[in-house]
Amino acid sequence: MANPFDNALAVRSQIVDSNGLPTTRAGAGAVLPPSATLTMTGSAISLSTPPTGATWADIQPQGGDVRSRIDGNSPTLTAGKIWYEGGEYALTSAADIAACKVIGTAGIILDITWRTA
Repeated sequence: MANPFDNALAVRSQIVDSNGLPTTRAGAGAVLPPSATLTMTGSAISLSTPPTGATWADIQPQGGDVRSRIDGNSPTLTAGKIWYEGGEYALTSAADIAACKVIGTAGIILDITWRTA
């Protein structure tokens, strides 16, 4: 009998909140301009300063995977939550946005859309 998963495609993209839990963006409100792009340098960096009123960030890594932390510590290239290239990730509070640090190899870009709650 043929395995029904033989022709299945691997899916690496999942929308998750700040705690790594799946989210549907139910809490996301209006988009706040301007969007931001953040270029990785190979060192841990904080997110760009969001516009006033932003309490939600939709983030997509482009060009490679990155690692993130929101616990006050800096991620490394081998430690932290992995945000996969092309995945959609959400930080769902102003505190998480402020605490978030990310790292990726030089040249990877984070595309960030700011929102209200």
